[in-house]
Amino acid sequence: MGLPLAAHATAVTLTPTGPTTVAVGETITFDLGISDAVDLFAFQFSLQFDPAIVQGLTLSEGPALGTAGTTFFIAGAFDKLSGLLELTGSSLIGAIPGFSGSGVLASLTFSALGPGTSAIELGDVLLLDSSFTIAEATLASSAVVVAEQAVPEPATLALVLTALAAAASTRGGARRRAG
Repeated sequence: MGLPLAAHATAVTLTPTGPTTVAVGETITFDLGISDAVDLFAFQFSLQFDPAIVQGLTLSEGPALGTAGTTFFIAGAFDKLSGLLELTGSSLIGAIPGFSGSGVLASLTFSALGPGTSAIELGDVLLLDSSFTIAEATLASSAVVVAEQAVPEPATLALVLTALAAAASTRGGARRRAG
């Protein structure tokens, strides 16, 4: 027999904190947000991403659940080969009411490895209230676009080097005359 379902649907979203297009070598951070939560006592989630395009770097608990009391956070590990972050979650401790409202449950930072687009897909989302009733969730995943780093064209680079050499020789000549 499973846990009962709550009638209220809660929105769980993965939102970038900055631009969704980054260059190879740059980082991008996403907030796992919750909207219109009612008595949220515990949550869990997993993520899937393309490991050829992004690599998971850091994962931290957001402030939302902690506003209702002391929490126990379980940080899953990023699997660099499969592109998974499995079963991350947090729970309030003790017989207390859960969090109600909107806020950030977790923050995740990725490093851009190679050019392309990677979906950052939410999965295994479970929301429990303080009676251990499952809250229905509507999910909104996200994506990141990784662009190749701009490399100066050879003609542009040669022009810049020529200008620097000319400036250096002009300064050297002016110092010799002044002295």
